Amino acid sequence: MQNTRIEAGKLRHRIIIVKPTLAQDTAGGWSEDAENQVATTWASIEALTGRELYAAQQQVSEVTHKITMRYWPGITANMNVWFQQRQFRILAAPLDPDERHKMLVMLCLERNNSARDAGGTAA
Repeated sequence: MQNTRIEAGKLRHRIIIVKPTLAQDTAGGWSEDAENQVATTWASIEALTGRELYAAQQQVSEVTHKITMRYWPGITANMNVWFQQRQFRILAAPLDPDERHKMLVMLCLERNNSARDAGGTAA
């Protein structure tokens, strides 16, 4: 049996979970620029792997993170996590390790440090 006890001191990162929504642009097309806030909570963020890619004469860095938080219903893989102006894309459905609704573990991807534009909303 897995230990699903969360030590409160490890949840030291304040995160915002958002769900991208479609917004119509001025040309009549659709984009996923708009975001609806789903949750604001404390979590632990742990870097797992990192790599740098060179494609089309551009350097792209990717870092995979494990984000652990207390259980929150409705979190899905099509959502994003914001932490200090950094965006993490949830890669797979969050895990509820022993199905007791105590915690969620999310595997997330951060690209190019993902800092928002100066005009963007901060997390």
